[in-house]
Amino acid sequence: MRICVDSGFLIGLCNAKDQHHSNAADRFSDLFETNRHTLVVPWPILYETIRTGTVRDRNAMSQFERLWNFMARWSLLELVSDSPYREGVIDACFAELGKPENRRRSLSAVDRVIRNILADEAMKIDGFITFNTRDFVDVCRKFNRRLIS
Repeated sequence: MRICVDSGFLIGLCNAKDQHHSNAADRFSDLFETNRHTLVVPWPILYETIRTGTVRDRNAMSQFERLWNFMARWSLLELVSDSPYREGVIDACFAELGKPENRRRSLSAVDRVIRNILADEAMKIDGFITFNTRDFVDVCRKFNRRLIS
């Protein structure tokens, strides 16, 4: 299987103090260490994961390096360029301003890019790991992506 990930999963996986650490570690062990599925990482997710807080945390960076090297060694890592998926994202964010408060979706630019990637049937993504399911459940359902949380 080809499994795309959200930054919350990678951050939780690498940071032992994160509220999602245990869940992320269990998912990683099952999906990637045991079953050797492909980890699909869009570049914006990598940017969100390797942020200043992560870089300053030596333990988190060491853990990230260990896991990254494991995935690369087994050829289970695929980086996805966001360039084909960025078009219209900023305009979509601005368009939310004109909607009534109860109909507004507060999706970040990164989340909108990820949603565009998940909506691309040519990507052949089987699943998506996120701890923020409400922002992705509709697109995963529509394009038959298994939502893993």
